[in-house]
Amino acid sequence: MNNAPCRPALAWLIALAVLLAAGCAGQPQVQLKQDFWADKQQRVGVLVLDPRADAAGVRTTGEQGLIFYAISNAQMGSLNAHLEKQQPVELKAMADRVALRLKERGITAVSIEKKITATELIERPGGYREGFAKYDFTALGAQYKVDKLLILSPEFTGSERGYYVFMPTGDPRGNFRSVGQLVEIPSHKLLWYRPIDTLRTVKEPWDQPPDFPNVTAAMREAVNAGIRVLEADLFWTAR
Repeated sequence: MNNAPCRPALAWLIALAVLLAAGCAGQPQVQLKQDFWADKQQRVGVLVLDPRADAAGVRTTGEQGLIFYAISNAQMGSLNAHLEKQQPVELKAMADRVALRLKERGITAVSIEKKITATELIERPGGYREGFAKYDFTALGAQYKVDKLLILSPEFTGSERGYYVFMPTGDPRGNFRSVGQLVEIPSHKLLWYRPIDTLRTVKEPWDQPPDFPNVTAAMREAVNAGIRVLEADLFWTAR
C-alpha cells in the first residue's frame, strides 16, 4: 500500500481549483441548507480565530526527506521571515460584512472580539466525528448567549513552493488556507463547513528582499480570492 501523503496537485484538481478538503482525509464539506435563513429567532456569534504562531511563512511541497526539507527552508529563510509577519486581516473585514448581512436578513449577529487561537481550544470527547465540530464551543456559546457560532479560521498565509529533494521545481506562489464553519450549539453539529486553499502566481521578479513586494502582492491576492469563495459559499442558499 502506498502511504505517501496526498500530492498538492491531486488535491487541487479534486477541489476544483479553489477548494479542497484539509489533508488526505478530514471533515467533508457541508453546504448550508436554505431553511437556515428562515429562522429569525436564532442568535449567531461571529468569531475570527487568531492565527497560530506557525500559520504564516513559506510552505514547501514535493518529494523531500527531512534533511532536504531543512535545506530548502534555509534557502527560503529571508522570504519566510518576511511572510511570518503577515496577517490575514481581510478575514476580520469579512466577519464584519457577514454580521451585517445576517442582520439585513433579520438574524441577530453577535460579533465576538475575544482573541482566541486554535491552540487554546479544547477538543471534544471522542475525537473526530464526521459532521460535527472538532472543538468544544459550549462555554463560548453560553458566554455570548448564541445558539450558533460562525467561525473563520486562518490556517496558513504566505507562499508555497515546490521542491524535488533540495531543488526548487518552480517559483513561489501566494498561498492562503482557511476554514469556515457554522456550528450549532450545544449539539456541535456542522451546519456549514468549507475549507479553502487558494494559490496565486507571483509576478517576476520574486526574489526582492527584504520586503518581497511581488510575493506579498500574490499572497494578498490569494487571501482575497479565498475570502470571496468563503463568503459566496456561505450565502449561496440565501435566496
